Amino acid sequence: MSSAACAALAFVISGTAMAQAGTSAPTASQTDMQEIIVTAQKTSETASKTPVALSVFSGETLKDQGVTSVANISNIAPSVVVGSASQGVNIAIRGVQTTDVTSKGEQSNVFNVDGIPIGRPQMIGLAFFDLERVEVLRGPQGTLYGKSSTGGAINVITAKPKDDFEASGSVELGNFNTRRADAMINVPITDTFAVRAAVNMNKRDGYIYPVLGQQYSYKTQDKLNDEDNWTARITGKWDYSPSGNVVLTGTFGHIGGTGSANYGILYDRYLHDSGKSEREVYANPMAGKLDDDFYMINGEINQDLGPVHFTYDGAYISFKANDNKFASTGDPAGQDGTDPNYLWSHYVAHIKTTSHEIRFSNSSPSRLEWVIGANYYHETIPEEDQNWQTIASCAPSLDASCNNPNPVIIGTTRHTSKGVFGQLNFHLTDNLKITGGLRYSQDHATRDATVYAGGTFYGADGEQCGPTVLCTTGGFPIRASSAVTS
Repeated sequence: MSSAACAALAFVISGTAMAQAGTSAPTASQTDMQEIIVTAQKTSETASKTPVALSVFSGETLKDQGVTSVANISNIAPSVVVGSASQGVNIAIRGVQTTDVTSKGEQSNVFNVDGIPIGRPQMIGLAFFDLERVEVLRGPQGTLYGKSSTGGAINVITAKPKDDFEASGSVELGNFNTRRADAMINVPITDTFAVRAAVNMNKRDGYIYPVLGQQYSYKTQDKLNDEDNWTARITGKWDYSPSGNVVLTGTFGHIGGTGSANYGILYDRYLHDSGKSEREVYANPMAGKLDDDFYMINGEINQDLGPVHFTYDGAYISFKANDNKFASTGDPAGQDGTDPNYLWSHYVAHIKTTSHEIRFSNSSPSRLEWVIGANYYHETIPEEDQNWQTIASCAPSLDASCNNPNPVIIGTTRHTSKGVFGQLNFHLTDNLKITGGLRYSQDHATRDATVYAGGTFYGADGEQCGPTVLCTTGGFPIRASSAVTS
């Protein structure tokens, strides 16, 4: 176990440049941009008055720019790069990113949906649809966001129910048999209660072709780097008083398809070929497949208590994975004349996340603005991460004699974080303010698992373990724990 202690204290002085004499008045589009309301600092304020490196994109702007998921954010947001990995997306802000996207890893850039932190890269990569806006905060955001915000934060704010009837829909068709569709309906039920429902579907054939090295006539993968997912969301908003409301949202969906190519496009073919042939990779008889189901129930309460505003955000998230996420597309071993072998995996997990945060702030703008709060986050990841090395001469047999563990990890990983925080903004003038913040956090991670690798192991009934028989006997136990207080 390792631990560290430090005090987190931040001060920022910010100012708005004053217009010089003789300059022209701002255009309508500039004025609209200045008046965008954001919650980047856990309170509502205009984007132009927020003292952080901030980019804000409305839902309409995202659609117009073809931003259908966080993977496309790098096309429009400065200093943001989003890559793909076998476990989901990997976000880098100003060059800061995590190198471990497995269950034991922590994100280096926090990703929130309606104030709820999303810890696993699989869910971070889901589609954008029916959004109010997306906020990208560049630079460390630890005072208000705590762990996983070393490089910055991305806040996704979904559209909330309104008082008027609305409905919309769109369909997009493209190359590689791309089919995208989304629809939304907003229905006011009473003067104080409204419901909004939205659905999104993304399908696209893969564009990486696993066809090389098919001297072994086995069933090979479908085309890689495809899309096959859908998500639905329903939100209810109740204005139970002139000074308070409750918002409850349910989101659920499915991720399918073959997933991303493990090694991507082969560099030598990229250099010397063109068109379809440059996207040809080595075939693998152990075909990759994604089969994930998820849902999230989250709610928010807002209430003015005289000069004080109270906010609560809470959620429960369930993500069930059943994937072959490491279908190898690199050159299989065997260049020395030995029997080639392939890598493949079977990943099964049920990720359960609970999140709570309460905040108090001033209920109306004033010269001294403040926010204090506390949060709790707990994530449990029981998983069977089976990685196998399959001998080509008997592939795609699942018999234990054809498959060596490489390695197999079975166990549970837990992440817990809790903290209290506060921040003050003092307006020295209309164009200059000073910001100070303080946070105290406790972050804890544990892994209790068993590893099986490089030998012969057995299942619960004494049978030699393989892809269809889970290893339970003879492995190496891992019990690791880390804690950070800051």
